[in-house]
Amino acid sequence: VARTLMSGRVGVDAIALLAMATAVAMGEYFAGAVVGLMISGGNALEAAAAGRARRELRALVERAPRIAHRRDGDRLVEVAVESLVPGDQVVVRAGELAPVDGVLLADSASLDESALTGESLPVELRRGQPVRSGTVNAGEAIDIRATRTAADSSYSPLLISRSHRFKRA
Repeated sequence: VARTLMSGRVGVDAIALLAMATAVAMGEYFAGAVVGLMISGGNALEAAAAGRARRELRALVERAPRIAHRRDGDRLVEVAVESLVPGDQVVVRAGELAPVDGVLLADSASLDESALTGESLPVELRRGQPVRSGTVNAGEAIDIRATRTAADSSYSPLLISRSHRFKRA
């Protein structure tokens, strides 16, 4: 509590310190201890939640695709995701993540969007529908036409530009 107050952040900690000091001054040691226990328990829960959020964000960063399969005539060429440009035809194999936002060129596709939306069931798409980066191809290999670069896609900007923040702990 004292550290928080000394750093210039005044909030619930100031009220807790006032409550503990008042309780001790009035001889209500048990009440002061309960307030202290509540504050320390709250701080522990907050630290645990922050640690879990960091782990989840780190997992998202590590999951981001770095290599894409671009069609070059009749060949498939492995390229860095950052080199894809709108108009490129990209193959997303079964179990792979869509590296960029695009439009489905296959007749149909089954995509797992749970990492983006939390929806547990795969989404069925038809030709011409948008495919968001970060979705997992839950069916056969599909072709998409990139509509954005990796830096401008749904999944990638946060991960590419801020991945350095999650390398700690």
